Formats: sequence, structure tokens, C-alpha cells
Amino acid sequence: MDLELDGQQVTAQEAEFNLTLRTDRGSELQIETPYTVQTTGATISVAPGESEPPSLVEQRISSASATDSGRLEVVFESGAVLRVEPDPDFEAWTFVAPDGKRVVSMAEGELAVWSGD
Repeated sequence: MDLELDGQQVTAQEAEFNLTLRTDRGSELQIETPYTVQTTGATISVAPGESEPPSLVEQRISSASATDSGRLEVVFESGAVLRVEPDPDFEAWTFVAPDGKRVVSMAEGELAVWSGD
């Protein structure tokens, strides 16, 4: 499933007990389980609330997609890739578009989708 974030730029990042990314067009990603950020030459594993994530602010998104199994992959123009695997017990991530569309990776990876408007 294409999350339609192509060309959007990350304008804000908050990292406490989850990772929240906001874009210049009003979209938001919240990540609540461990994830990885792959950059040129390194893969960084991050556990929200336990380790500091790399900054993705000012990064422009090339593509963002979710698989039917609940995996999220966000590719940035810089070549960095953010990946979140589904969690067996918790909601791994949530995407909210400015029109109200919402996609959630539920426990065990099932996707829940609400259309906007």
C-alpha cells in the first residue's frame, strides 16, 4: 500500500516513548516499536524511549509503503531507509494524512485502514 508521502519533507521529529515524524504537507507517522534506519554504510537499530534516533528532519521522502503483513518502509532521497516490522503484541506504527486517512499496523501485523473525509 502506497502511503502517498512521495516528495514530502520531514519538518519535525519528536522522540520520547515513540518516534513522531511530521511533514510539510501535514502528514504524520508515529512509530511505537523498535525500528531501523539504514544510511550509507550503517544500519542503526532504535528502541523508542531507550535509544536516540538519527535526525530525519529536512529529509525528503522518495516513497513510503506498507505491506499487507504490517511492515513499513520509508525511503528518503538521501538514500536513508526507515523500516518498521510488525509487532506480535502491539501497534507498531500509525500513519495519519491531513485528509483524515489513517493506517495502523495492528498487533500481529494486520493493517487497519480508515479513509479520510
